[in-house]
Order: sequence, then structure tokens, then C-alpha cells
Amino acid sequence: MRRLRVIIADDNAEFRRTLSEYLQTMDGIDIVAEAIDGKHVVELALKIKPDVVIMDISMPLLTGIESTRLIKNHYPEITVVILTLHDAAVYRQLAKEALADGFISKNAMKTGLERFIASQQFGKTYEV
Repeated sequence: MRRLRVIIADDNAEFRRTLSEYLQTMDGIDIVAEAIDGKHVVELALKIKPDVVIMDISMPLLTGIESTRLIKNHYPEITVVILTLHDAAVYRQLAKEALADGFISKNAMKTGLERFIASQQFGKTYEV
């Protein structure tokens, strides 16, 4: 199992804290940064080059979809998973088009993230 360096991107500070606390209970996760908006996450990802970015869709300055596209254009090897309340087919399609590696509803966060993180740690694919 490999360790994963993770950036969390969500404009809601309380949710970032909750997600960070949850991820820290998982083996092999190092949270290397937190971003408060879409522009911030792109800057952090290009500088830090994490293994994984966990990103909300609805953020100021750039949406999670726009941020995903920019990150993947520069570093396609960075894994980006969208974690959002907007669990509609149109958002899943936009995430695919932006080359997101995963799409998880916040309503199914624990199960979805456990599966996603395990797939990344053991080199398996995760369906968007």
C-alpha cells in the first residue's frame, strides 16, 4: 500500500475540517494542503504536485470542474476526485469531460472515499 499526498479543496471551512479529520483516520493518507477556492487549489496542485486532489464543484473564482481541467492539463498524473452535493448526471458528465478520475456524492462520502482511496493505494482504477 502506498502513501497518498492529498490536497482538500472546498470553500466551506467546516466541511474541510470534517473531511480532513475523516481522512486522517485512514492509513496511508498525508494531507499536504487545503484550498479555499478553485484558483487556490490550482496554484497548490501545480506547486506541490500531490497524488490526489479531493475537490468540490461549487467554489469561488474557479469551479471544481474548471480547476480539474487546469490541473489535468498541466499534470495528468495527479488524481482528481470530485466530492460534491451536486450528484446529477450533468455534473458527472462535466467531471468526465474535465478528466476527473472520480466523482463521489457528499451524501455517500465515507463509502465512496474509502473505495476511492483504496483503489489509489493499490493501483486500481475507480469509475467516474
